[in-house]
Amino acid sequence: MGIFSSSRDRRRAMERWHEELAEERDRSKRRLSHLGDDARGHLDHARARLHDGQERAVDYGQRAAYGIDRHVHENSWSYIAAGAVVGLAAGVLLGRRRW
Repeated sequence: MGIFSSSRDRRRAMERWHEELAEERDRSKRRLSHLGDDARGHLDHARARLHDGQERAVDYGQRAAYGIDRHVHENSWSYIAAGAVVGLAAGVLLGRRRW
């Protein structure tokens, strides 16, 4: 004789096993759903932070570019002189170099 004394006991054991499997399947589905919701929330938060950082970087870059543009326009002769000095120095150094 095996573990079960009758076919009715085997049938009850199989039914109980199927019910337990169904309950575990439902619990697993709920856990996966919660994990998916958590992951989606974290992803949305990361996207929002990335978007905010991108907006700040663009704003900072634009302000810096406008500031430099304004400064160059206000002091144009200084920048022209600096460019001429750098060009002259580069020309002298490259002209003295022997190939």
